[in-house]
Amino acid sequence: LRQAYSNANTFKAVASEWLDEKKKHWSTRTYRQRKNLLENEVFPHVGSLPMDQVTPGHGHSIVKRIAKRAPHMAVIARQCFGGISRLAIVTQRASTDLSYALRDSVTVKPTTHKTPLRPHEIPKFFKRLDEFPGHFPTKVGIHLMWWTLARPTEVIAARWDEFDLQN
Repeated sequence: LRQAYSNANTFKAVASEWLDEKKKHWSTRTYRQRKNLLENEVFPHVGSLPMDQVTPGHGHSIVKRIAKRAPHMAVIARQCFGGISRLAIVTQRASTDLSYALRDSVTVKPTTHKTPLRPHEIPKFFKRLDEFPGHFPTKVGIHLMWWTLARPTEVIAARWDEFDLQN
């Protein structure tokens, strides 16, 4: 009985509960990304530890290791540590929110967005697009995104039955 209780309080057990809770709110891709991150980068180091023995030092070393390869994934790892530790706190399996201690452990350069076209630049853009010797479906896809304001992934995944060519 003591061993069963101990197993239910490991970092991996709490993280699995957290993933199950979040699964219904996340896309399949997001869920799979978080699950793989935990399984490959976090569980080997702290998965078997009781939740209340996982320290900010553990989290810091894991997040720093990930940040060397993939800074954005390190931010996601930090967020995972926070969500998991908050679940552990509300279920009385830990008393420390790891994300607070990890808040400065990784920084990512802010995203810089491209400057949007000005209205007078749009005709020139489409003239140059039409003259561009690139792949025809790509050029048509750009036109379609412009006409529909759809996202690139929506255009790429579009099916013929979604178009009403008569109207």
